[in-house]
Amino acid sequence: MFEEQLGHLMEQRNNFEVRNISYLYSMDDAMCDRSPNAAPTFLSERSVCPWEIDWDVKEHRYPPVLAFARCRCSRCFDSFECRPVYYRIPVLERECLQGTMQYIKAYVAVPVGCVCVEPRVRRMKKSYFMKMLKSRFDLLHRNDRFLKDVIQKSEKF
Repeated sequence: MFEEQLGHLMEQRNNFEVRNISYLYSMDDAMCDRSPNAAPTFLSERSVCPWEIDWDVKEHRYPPVLAFARCRCSRCFDSFECRPVYYRIPVLERECLQGTMQYIKAYVAVPVGCVCVEPRVRRMKKSYFMKMLKSRFDLLHRNDRFLKDVIQKSEKF
């Protein structure tokens, strides 16, 4: 019954041309060390982190065709990274349950573009790392002495 309701949409999909443009672009960090170009029409090409569109086709899902953005670069602005931005969308997946075909609602995280972000783990100079490590060690040592003092005082009472 549900497939009959979706029939007119499936007919439209047959006329839909699925084009995968991933062969046009490969990951090339050399092109990311530049300012965004204002000349191209598409936002994906004017971005600091350009992306391309890959088409995901699954016949057992509605909608059967989804556009996934894929970052063309791994880095931007020296130490920053290009990361995809995801949007969760509901889809219907056709499954055979107990001998009958049913549509099950599911959610798919679809990458819709790429942004330039600061990495979660920062690289730091060895001298800075050693200072940070020493300060943490000193703090732990002071806490340890404090706890010993508290324990000694509590044992006296």
